[in-house]
Amino acid sequence: MKYLTIGQLAKQAGVHIDTIRYYEKIGLLSPAKRKESGYRQYLDDAVLRIRFIRHAKDLGFSLDEISELLSLKIDRTAKCGDIKKRAQQKISEIESKMQMLERMRVTLTKLTQTCDEGKRVSECPLLEALDMNDERENITSLMDTIGETVKENIIRANLSPSEEAIRKCILRKFARSGKAPSQAEIKSELGLSSIAEVDRSLVKLEKNDIVLRKDGEIVSSYPFSAKKTRHRVIFEDGHEVYALCSTDALGVHFMLDKNITVLSSCPETEQEITIVVKDGVIKSCDPKSTVEFVSQGESGCCTAETCCPNMNFFYSMEHLNKWREKNPKYRNGENYTPDATLEHGRRIFGEFLRDVYPEETKMGKKQAVMRIGQLRGK
Repeated sequence: MKYLTIGQLAKQAGVHIDTIRYYEKIGLLSPAKRKESGYRQYLDDAVLRIRFIRHAKDLGFSLDEISELLSLKIDRTAKCGDIKKRAQQKISEIESKMQMLERMRVTLTKLTQTCDEGKRVSECPLLEALDMNDERENITSLMDTIGETVKENIIRANLSPSEEAIRKCILRKFARSGKAPSQAEIKSELGLSSIAEVDRSLVKLEKNDIVLRKDGEIVSSYPFSAKKTRHRVIFEDGHEVYALCSTDALGVHFMLDKNITVLSSCPETEQEITIVVKDGVIKSCDPKSTVEFVSQGESGCCTAETCCPNMNFFYSMEHLNKWREKNPKYRNGENYTPDATLEHGRRIFGEFLRDVYPEETKMGKKQAVMRIGQLRGK
């Protein structure tokens, strides 16, 4: 058995002496034996271990992740699939970073093209753009764009108090039963004057891509679908609803402030993915290799009319890549971790049912309906 000094180990492994000391300190490298003189002595297999760490770092793994890999390496019960899952998760992270870097490159290219080298620094359009935060506004993910579209549809519609009440009535009925209310149910629940008034409001909601109707019946309204989809949301009391897409499914948790379990089928394998969301965080995700893919499709955004068919959870990056090869029309897009999907759901749906009138929460439903009627009559 051959021993090496710290200097010899550093030279053979291609690292600095301080790096070896740090790896020892955090437990990536076994503590060295010491001679009577106090000098460190390392077994020669430490060279291979440090090279393993170096190569793993070059591939983007963090030191914590490398520690996991080293543990798996000596675990007799571990399978090659355990390593593969971690590699696929890393691929997903790398692809997300590449997409962000590409958006940064495009944005900076546009900004530099606006520069006139002869202008004074105080007139530099690039610096002005950074001061106005234009760069951050342009470097947005596909999901940020989709989320803003969903929210802006409601703002742009400029709904009246009664129209806004109808929108929320639809969502609450979906949440309770998984089905949309009929026009008669909306009229009765909100105490409106006629079915015609309800129908006029629904026409406006549909025109602004807030609801989708077929043969006069409501079939979807963000985030819910009256028809079966890949995304089933189960509440703690056992009742279920269908969500339009993967992000919508997780967003239901924030919209209703209720713990949920999402069962979603992978488009490639049709295997079921289970995600449990409690108190604002993902408590469990099976399998851990789950990834969300948001395809740009033809339009580059998600609308109620398309029922979000291009936003799905996949069993793993491997299965996603196979699906993309079979569906070149939808291969362009972005992938996200389940945690990122949850955050997108929070941003889109966290305020989706916020009451237009603060007094609604104080007065109760009947008084709020009366207040809507008073405002409508003004």
